[in-house]
Amino acid sequence: MFKAVLSGQWHSLSDPGLERSLSTRLDFILFCRFDGLNMPDHTTLCRFRNRPGQDNTPAMLPDEINRQPADKQLKVEKAAAAVIDATIIQTAGSKQRQAIEADETGAITSETTPSKDRDARWIKKDGKFHLGYKQHTRTDPDGYIEKIHMTPANAHEVKHLAPLLEGLRAGTRVYADKGYDSQENRTHLSQRSLKDGIMQKAHRGRPLSKAQKVRNRCLAAVRYVVEQTFGTQHRKFGYSRASYFSLEKVAAQSHLKAICLNLLKGG
Repeated sequence: MFKAVLSGQWHSLSDPGLERSLSTRLDFILFCRFDGLNMPDHTTLCRFRNRPGQDNTPAMLPDEINRQPADKQLKVEKAAAAVIDATIIQTAGSKQRQAIEADETGAITSETTPSKDRDARWIKKDGKFHLGYKQHTRTDPDGYIEKIHMTPANAHEVKHLAPLLEGLRAGTRVYADKGYDSQENRTHLSQRSLKDGIMQKAHRGRPLSKAQKVRNRCLAAVRYVVEQTFGTQHRKFGYSRASYFSLEKVAAQSHLKAICLNLLKGG
């Protein structure tokens, strides 16, 4: 059943579409190896997919899957660096049902969300408004996803670094962009004996020095791998928009998509 659900996420199939593929596509049949008399229908697949989302199972699955490429020496088991960033995952709600009002400065003054997805929130990025969630992600230097932390889209990155630091060994350098620049986050790193690779941002009346600009360029040359990871998720696995409603279900889908990406890189 897990192989079936994972295959559905790999090909971005609906539950009915996955049910049909398990009966008609040779690659699905050989991979999942269901008994022809006990083929699951789409409601069974839906219930199985939703069940792990009710506990911490999705968060543990990437660690379990990542052991396999590490055992085959396709990835570094304990990398000396971690790269952190966040991307927007839009809600599954139809765009026609989304409405928003903003004042002349672009600040959101009122908002409505699709009735089926009350966990989703608005955010303005690159001049556009998006309704959905934010996937905070930690990868290793090769782009393998190691940890995911999901929040509504309006949650600022600066407040959500700590959950991504869990499991890192002392001495690991943590790379992150300017959105994570705060004294509190640098204190988190120090308390966990982690090295500071967070880019610095200018503040009003305190522009960046030449040395700080050079440091930022050096850090950017390493942390680009997480942007490549997001690009692969969006392009290869069609994951710029969620398929389900609620933070819990979207978090479970993000972890399944992460497994797909890691298996692709390991293959």
